[in-house]
Amino acid sequence: MHFEVVYTTGLSGFIGKNLLPLLLKKFPKIINFRRYNVHEVYTQDGKIEIADNKDLTISNSDKLFINIAALYNAAPKTTIELENLYMSNTILPINIIENYLGSKNLKIIQLASYFQLLDLELQTPYSLTKSLGMKYMEKNYDNVSFIYLFDTFGTGDNRNRVIDTFLNKIIDNKSIELPKTDVYINISHVSDVCEAIIDSINFPANNYCIMSENTLSLREIAEKIMTLVGNNVDIEVLHNNIDYFANLNKDNIPENIFPSSRTKSFNQHLKSRLDEIKVLRSK
Repeated sequence: MHFEVVYTTGLSGFIGKNLLPLLLKKFPKIINFRRYNVHEVYTQDGKIEIADNKDLTISNSDKLFINIAALYNAAPKTTIELENLYMSNTILPINIIENYLGSKNLKIIQLASYFQLLDLELQTPYSLTKSLGMKYMEKNYDNVSFIYLFDTFGTGDNRNRVIDTFLNKIIDNKSIELPKTDVYINISHVSDVCEAIIDSINFPANNYCIMSENTLSLREIAEKIMTLVGNNVDIEVLHNNIDYFANLNKDNIPENIFPSSRTKSFNQHLKSRLDEIKVLRSK
């Protein structure tokens, strides 16, 4: 398939912001669907236009749709929060396909969470609403790839996940909190994740994952960062947490497409993120 225009969601998010420059190197135009029936048009000359979806013209040529956007809420407390999860993670991408793109000449790349690979009793409303939309895509569209992501970090991350939380606390000589028992995560830098997503455009429809060789306990990550920063901080041991990664059935993990051509190690990426945070804090 040959794509002149790539359609996306989620380019304002962490992964999307890092993926956009790579997409614009390969494709002349990116159209990003947002909520409230508007879209953004990105072109290689750096222009960005915002327009109403009713003014969107879709050609009958080959189309690529990369669905990145997701609403994360692991424990909704109201029916409104649950409905927002359902509308964002299940209905929104399907509406985009059926109301604008159509299924003809369409390749879909849907990002997913490794939580969706867990047994049902460990799933959350977030992962279930993602899986519901994906099950519909699997049954109703021919050319769909699902790419399961593990934990990520890197440039432009404002999600306050484990790497940035530990970096900031250790820089400030503040204690960090860890569970009583070891909890492991598989962690990748966003640049490697985005490279794998770009590679997947040329792969056949299938289930894939992006899993690095860096499966570390939270304690190991904290110790690496303390060594990197040069500060040893107190560790507060709290209640036990579920080790979701350990609960994965390794036989059910899809084909791994983590890029083999990466140029930086985990420690180098960690040092780069430390330098980025120091610059941000100095402003």
